[in-house]
Amino acid sequence: MNQIRHFKSREHIEQEAAAWVIKIDQKPLSASERDELERWLAQSQAHRRSFLALADVWQELDGLTSESEAVTQQAARPSQKQMPIVWSAAAAVLLAIALFTFHLRTANVPDIHAEYQTATGEIEQYLLPDGSRIKLNTRSNVVVDFSAHERAIHLQEGEANFEVAKDPKRPFVVYTNRGSITAVGTAFNVRVQSSGIDLVVTEGKVKVDAASSVLEPVRYDDKPSTRTELPDRSAQQIVAVSAGEKLRFGNTTQHHTNPSQQEIDRQLSWQQGMLAFDSTPLAEAVREISRYTDTHIIIEDPALAELPVGGYFKAGEVDAMLEVLELSFNLSAEHQGNRILLSKK
Repeated sequence: MNQIRHFKSREHIEQEAAAWVIKIDQKPLSASERDELERWLAQSQAHRRSFLALADVWQELDGLTSESEAVTQQAARPSQKQMPIVWSAAAAVLLAIALFTFHLRTANVPDIHAEYQTATGEIEQYLLPDGSRIKLNTRSNVVVDFSAHERAIHLQEGEANFEVAKDPKRPFVVYTNRGSITAVGTAFNVRVQSSGIDLVVTEGKVKVDAASSVLEPVRYDDKPSTRTELPDRSAQQIVAVSAGEKLRFGNTTQHHTNPSQQEIDRQLSWQQGMLAFDSTPLAEAVREISRYTDTHIIIEDPALAELPVGGYFKAGEVDAMLEVLELSFNLSAEHQGNRILLSKK
């Protein structure tokens, strides 16, 4: 279920993080203060990210004790239920040094927060500031959240193809409602369906974590956002997928295959604005055609659902596709308002 959430500004979160560090340095936290800090860390990825980034600098400056390092490990855990933490003091002077170093490192790395979506029948391409490219298929929506530490893409619905620019220090992660896909420099296609996620890798290698529990666009403004809850999983399902391989994964199942190049080309033909079918069941072809039109196409005779059809069509030109089906496969297409009824002649 979608939830509307409001996010604090980045500057506000960093100020709060700094205030916590100062308080920790002055004296050990009381039980109530520890509880308050745990709630603060659990608010969002942005809170934990700011804390961990500063902690990383402190470690390099030898400003963290072994006990404080345990705290950063606790903060890094994504669970919303944090365990009680025992803190020890850190040197106050390192706070200013750490903040200064942190801002020097991230000053030239722009935070990007944008949302892109396509309407029915639209196919659009977007060039991101890091040089990566996103091509969105019809009825698709992505939220882009780039920070100094991660290039996060939240594929809310539909289908997208990604050409990822290399940046080992900032992993490129695509989050879906069934898990995440991580790449450094590669090209891959992701489609969100009710039955699961379809992934095709065309270049390089990606890591799929089907147990990821985070699909929360991190916003540093006051605009509302949505969060999609993932099914609870007790065990991780991490799979490496290389170029030329395909993976479909859902709540509990995975199907890893090595399709032919022809099959990959057919599945990705939408990027050229085309739809390709080869002995495809009519019901499946109709579902694909329907993605590019608001007209409802109905197969009246259930016996026709498995009829194998083939052809190469321009996406969105429904009438032309139906004409080919009528002539080549002895079908009848009857228009009734916003519906088209397919039947045997």
